[in-house]
Amino acid sequence: MRMPLRRMIAAAMALAMLPVCASLATEDDTDVSLASATPSPYVYIVSPSGHESYDGADRLTVRAGGGHVSLITLELRIGDQTYTYQEAGDSVEHVFTFDTPQTQGATLIVRGYADVEPAPGAPYAQQTITVLSPKAELIEKMIALAYANSTDSRYRFAPAQKSTDIGICKNFVMRLFDTYSGGYRMLAY
Repeated sequence: MRMPLRRMIAAAMALAMLPVCASLATEDDTDVSLASATPSPYVYIVSPSGHESYDGADRLTVRAGGGHVSLITLELRIGDQTYTYQEAGDSVEHVFTFDTPQTQGATLIVRGYADVEPAPGAPYAQQTITVLSPKAELIEKMIALAYANSTDSRYRFAPAQKSTDIGICKNFVMRLFDTYSGGYRMLAY
């Protein structure tokens, strides 16, 4: 019997405090409401995703967008080099091109600002993603294909008697390499 009474008292107190919480006042007695609050900026990265690498060895296409932003900046860090780009608006599509083929991963940082010319210390939203190296992307794709083949019922009882049968390990590995050989090339030994 005591629990329902306590809940009723708590609910009555919450209802009594509601007008106080709904209209806040500052030190100079001006009303502050949620309608006058500035919405926070946010950004998102469309591409590359966390499982992609460069478009080719010499370029990377970045697509990003945001809400409540007027300026989006891109920062691409590859080793000791940093590439930057900025564009006014709530979305950006930019292709970073490189003089030499890229063999290592990168870090992409996208920032969205509410103002086109942000003041120092202005609030911004930030999204960071790791761009895989071409080698890491190839390995991830091969592992995903190997897993898909291992769960496929057609490969479960694959013949493995002769050297040309698909169930032989070397044939399985060669099939993985052959699937992706067109999209990758060896730069150096």
